Amino acid sequence: MTLNRKGHTNAAATTFGVMDNLTYTYANNNTSNKLVQVTDAIIGTAGEGGFKDGNKTGNDYTYDVNGNMTKDDNKGITNITYNHLNLPTQVTMTSGTISYIYDATGVKQRKTVSTGATTDYASNFVYENNTLQFFNQPEGYVEPTSDVNKPFQYVYQYKDHLGNIRLSYKDISTASTPILQIQEENNYYPFGLKHKGYNNVQVGRDHKFGFGNKEEQDELGLAWIDITARNYDATLGRWMNVDPLADERPWESPYAYCGNDPINRIDEDGEFWVQLGGAILSAGIDYAGQVAGNLATGQGMRSALTSNISIGSILVSATEGAINPIGGVSKATTKSFAITIAKTTIKEAGKSGAGQVIDNIIDIAQGKDTKISNGVVREAVVGGIVGNAKIAPNSPKANKTIIELNIKQDKGKTLTKRQTERLVDAKTEKSSNDIVNGTMNYVGTANQKAVSNVIKEGNEKKD
Repeated sequence: MTLNRKGHTNAAATTFGVMDNLTYTYANNNTSNKLVQVTDAIIGTAGEGGFKDGNKTGNDYTYDVNGNMTKDDNKGITNITYNHLNLPTQVTMTSGTISYIYDATGVKQRKTVSTGATTDYASNFVYENNTLQFFNQPEGYVEPTSDVNKPFQYVYQYKDHLGNIRLSYKDISTASTPILQIQEENNYYPFGLKHKGYNNVQVGRDHKFGFGNKEEQDELGLAWIDITARNYDATLGRWMNVDPLADERPWESPYAYCGNDPINRIDEDGEFWVQLGGAILSAGIDYAGQVAGNLATGQGMRSALTSNISIGSILVSATEGAINPIGGVSKATTKSFAITIAKTTIKEAGKSGAGQVIDNIIDIAQGKDTKISNGVVREAVVGGIVGNAKIAPNSPKANKTIIELNIKQDKGKTLTKRQTERLVDAKTEKSSNDIVNGTMNYVGTANQKAVSNVIKEGNEKKD
């Protein structure tokens, strides 16, 4: 496998061209998923760009029996010690050491660098050398100031669709009229490496949280991103540890970031990537179907948009659209299922308003929205409709059609008569608990935990 990346070609980021021309070599003659060597064809000054090829002979990486990387000759990492959760407790480098302390659940509490620097993590509060640096707030973070009249300063952030921090700014005005000052701007390559050489604004403290809003660890040249359960190398687009939930997706490499699709997927904790576009579209399909069902009962459009809408059902659909890859389903098959179910709904609803709502979904399913890739459409539509989209909750005929399609689409899985009945019941009920029970009988065991967690979170927020 190779990676060609263009960007800055010197440390000062004043010249540009081909920055990286990487070749990846894997164990067992490239039949394993363990990366053992990366070579960069760009040498000399140009090699100062993204990936640093610090080792020119032999293998670069070594792993322990659990699949955790223990040595990286390119960065001068001579040994990494892990705890029982496969989290690093000490990284030994030719330039020094970095040590970590965690609580019993694996949440990082302290980082100590051999230079004497310490970082403490107390929930949302982050301290460096025993001095508070910032604490998080919903729209960014708050940092202390030396101004006795304004001891704390709010910093606001713009994030992209993947949760990456792109712009940070604050109000520096001392009057009622705001004066906004940009603190920092970040732009990223798909796998998380930062662009350099333009718009590199930084005012004040270097806030080391950017890609995915996760901590960038650059001490001693480590260049890792701490994504909670694992550490990630953005220069390579690979994890340094096996996915703790790798058995949930045995068909893909446990070291690949977001299944090698970093544009449409996010991994918030290093354990389970989700299909962002799939979640949004699947939730939209579910919601549109519920609105159509309300219209079928004679409700006006305004009432249909909010009356008897099951948040639990929408969460189930969003979850399935996010986590269900549904491999091997052709685009034509996906369109057929989406359009068949949509037409059934429209027929049952018999309302022009419902027709317009579903027409919009059909447009997406047929790929008329050119901003959405076919892969996202496939996973969103199939993941959202199969077993989860509650298209017409008050229409038994439409529900029967949906259930029949669900059973056909489930890749040969045989449902009992009782399971089918419970699914039908769940589709017609307003209670999210009934929907969860029906869904649990339908979705695969590998997805049940994720569905339960999302529904539980949704109910807690609703309560």
